Amino acid sequence: DSQADAKADPGQWIIGKAGNRVCRLLAGDIQFLVVEERRTFAVTEQEKVRVTGSLSHWRAELPPQRFFRCHGSYLVNLEKIVSLEPGLGKSWSLRLAGCAAAVPVSRYFIGPLRDILRM
Repeated sequence: DSQADAKADPGQWIIGKAGNRVCRLLAGDIQFLVVEERRTFAVTEQEKVRVTGSLSHWRAELPPQRFFRCHGSYLVNLEKIVSLEPGLGKSWSLRLAGCAAAVPVSRYFIGPLRDILRM
């Protein structure tokens, strides 16, 4: 099944737009996907690219062993995680390789994420 093969392939290409440019991103290069103002973006170390589809769509399309929904607005590349850090109150955030911004983790997802990271 070619669809199953594409899901398992970490070299899968994702097409998006950055300004007037149409971009082709390698799924493995994506640090995270985020929804901002009802638009979905794929973020790499170099750029932020608008992509079509919801996070649920991308969660189904991208390899589940590589991407994890850590928040209602974020889907993170597990291979890019450097650390899981406590924040104020009961909040948590992720630090990713090559990314200055912290990615929030919802309380709902902290248990499954710790299991995946074996923490």
